[in-house]
Amino acid sequence: MRPLKLHFPDEALPTLETYLKQTKEARVFRRAHAVREVVKGQRLQAVSDALHLTYAALRKGGHRFANQGIQGLVDRPRPGCIFR
Repeated sequence: MRPLKLHFPDEALPTLETYLKQTKEARVFRRAHAVREVVKGQRLQAVSDALHLTYAALRKGGHRFANQGIQGLVDRPRPGCIFR
């Protein structure tokens, strides 16, 4: 597998720590927790195995967080859902 070549800003870890304390959605919490471990320096494969996430989902979440910040971790609206 190719190594993840992402550059997280210096404030990424404190931002994730604060967000984990505030979020109430389980899916977003789990995603943020996994990305936090990657930001701390853990390998993607180790985090995906430990937290039972797919490697591809964790890689995508890492890229989204690096590019969009916290908004990259939030679920996007899905087509056909009218109650949001």
